[in-house]
Amino acid sequence: MATSPHPSAVSDTLSSISTSNKMATSPRSAPDTISVCSTVSALSSCPDRHGFYGGVQFTDKPKAPLPRSQILAREKKWLHMMDIWREYMAKNYKKVRERCRKGIPASVRPRAWFYLSGAHLLHEKYPNLYEELLKMPGNQQYIEEIRKDQHRQFPFHEMFLDEEKPGYLKDYFKPGMEMLQRDAGMLMALVKKTSPNVYRHLQKHKVEPLLFMTDWFLCAMTRTLPWDTLLRVWDCFLCEGIKILFKVALVILGASLGPRSIRKVCNDLCETLEVLRSPPEKVLEENFMMHHVLNLNLSREDFEREHQRQAELRRRGKSS
Repeated sequence: MATSPHPSAVSDTLSSISTSNKMATSPRSAPDTISVCSTVSALSSCPDRHGFYGGVQFTDKPKAPLPRSQILAREKKWLHMMDIWREYMAKNYKKVRERCRKGIPASVRPRAWFYLSGAHLLHEKYPNLYEELLKMPGNQQYIEEIRKDQHRQFPFHEMFLDEEKPGYLKDYFKPGMEMLQRDAGMLMALVKKTSPNVYRHLQKHKVEPLLFMTDWFLCAMTRTLPWDTLLRVWDCFLCEGIKILFKVALVILGASLGPRSIRKVCNDLCETLEVLRSPPEKVLEENFMMHHVLNLNLSREDFEREHQRQAELRRRGKSS
């Protein structure tokens, strides 16, 4: 698990983000390829403010804007911080984290992600490599794998409706998905700590974590969260690492299955999975999600301790 806040560590987590070359020609094509785990709304005749025509990311509700003076002040702070980025990361990382948690201003988010992901370090080291790679033919095996997975990401965004327009966690996609299995064990241990009633419910009905968390982690929550919430989560994810995805998963589990009245009507595995595949809208709303993610009672040491425990369990399992 990538728990280091340094951008180069985060870039390792993101190093296999892939760019897709082709997409379905229409959002209505191949409806059977949309996962049952996706919540797909009726298609709109025009895109929302983020460019989505439908799907879980679509929203027709206007977002209440921050005061202009506050936006300008945040933009100014980010621009200054990026001008002396190494100094901040070396001496004042907590300030970077604090500003990510507040939400990066939309106008500077592309540049901020460039720094947070560690891409700027790679660009300094290999200034022409990206353009050179774009000109090279791709490995057909990997291209085919990407094409099979395209529908899982943004099938309803205006950028990806045409075939010729351009379209992400390397160790998760290795044969056997060993890291994902390890993180499934971690997630259940953390659920036991943060939401013991939910943990007992999952155990009672034999709800294995891979049945509900695979989508969340493999797709970095892109198929689960509304776009505004997703941007805020990624602001923190790029700064703090994969523990943010764990925290989002724990909030969804705790808020969706925490109420006794909900658990009472989930009498088996299928009913429990249905709740987790379609969390209440309130749970996924930006302010609710970020408030609970940032106030979850888990320390970095909790994550590291559980990571080491799960790694040791898997080593023992291999040697036996």
